[in-house]
Amino acid sequence: MRAYTKEDLARLANDASSVVSYGVPVNVKRSPAGLAEGYLDPWVLESLKTGLEKRVFRKSLKATWTSFEKNNIKVRYWKIEVPDHQTKKPAYVNIHGGGWSAGHATKDSDALRTLAEQAGAVVFDLEYSLSPQARFPAAVEECYAALKHIYTNSENLGIDATRITVGGGSAGGNLAAVMALLARDEKIPMIASQVLLVPVLLLQQNGYPEFFIDDVCFKIASEKETCFHRPPNPANEPTDSEMIANYLENLSQADDFRASPILARDFRGLPPALIITAEFDRMRPHGEFYASQLASAGVPVRVVRYQGLLPDSIAKFGIVPQAEDKTCEIIKLIRNGL
Repeated sequence: MRAYTKEDLARLANDASSVVSYGVPVNVKRSPAGLAEGYLDPWVLESLKTGLEKRVFRKSLKATWTSFEKNNIKVRYWKIEVPDHQTKKPAYVNIHGGGWSAGHATKDSDALRTLAEQAGAVVFDLEYSLSPQARFPAAVEECYAALKHIYTNSENLGIDATRITVGGGSAGGNLAAVMALLARDEKIPMIASQVLLVPVLLLQQNGYPEFFIDDVCFKIASEKETCFHRPPNPANEPTDSEMIANYLENLSQADDFRASPILARDFRGLPPALIITAEFDRMRPHGEFYASQLASAGVPVRVVRYQGLLPDSIAKFGIVPQAEDKTCEIIKLIRNGL
């Protein structure tokens, strides 16, 4: 059972509230609980107490594990699909988060299984080697090799090669953005759209002068300030030194667009992007600033910010209503595009 109602989901789906961030419209979806800005959502608070026990998906799906090595690069993924005779389905290629040092591919995610059923898609959940045992650019190379394999073998995998969406959360959002840049640079039309969920997009230790945080960007209720702190300003403060040190072989690699997509020289010709951010995510400006870079280059982009949320991607499906609404946003993108 879900921990919320259909009415809660309807409120989120119909919320058309909007602000402008870095010159780009942002659809701000407010908590169905009716909280003001600066307060953590009650479903999130409850989930912090109870963990991730609730399961809502019951349909039996087919899940197949693939693992091989080519040119000394590992290719590993779960393939999740509704067992039927349809071919030429759209595909969703998911890259998990975890700061490049944690997390794993799974066949049991309620959100991914719902994507497979309701979007009529074949879902691929990629595995990649983790830091610090495998440092940059190992994760990039493995995810890109898996994506190329899926694209070149689309007919055998039962998918439409022109309808592949690549997405991921946090570090996975970083890798998804990099996949789009690499495919564009190689002139391989294998990504129809990209989904960046609470992405981490800048790893430079000394920031990026054009990228700033406005003083009113983060509003934290006074009684919550002891629990939640304002994020570092990316114009002159590091993103997360421990995470970066674990991922990169040396700090100079942070200047590589494959580590920091915000530093790419050109954003023209990239696939349409759905970028999802969270009010209480210290990396929230990363996604919203990147949206401005894409929009300025003529790339179609939709930005959704969820009020009251921590930087969770879609793992709390069934527990936090916003996690299911994020999944619905991705389903609409896969079905209809932006």
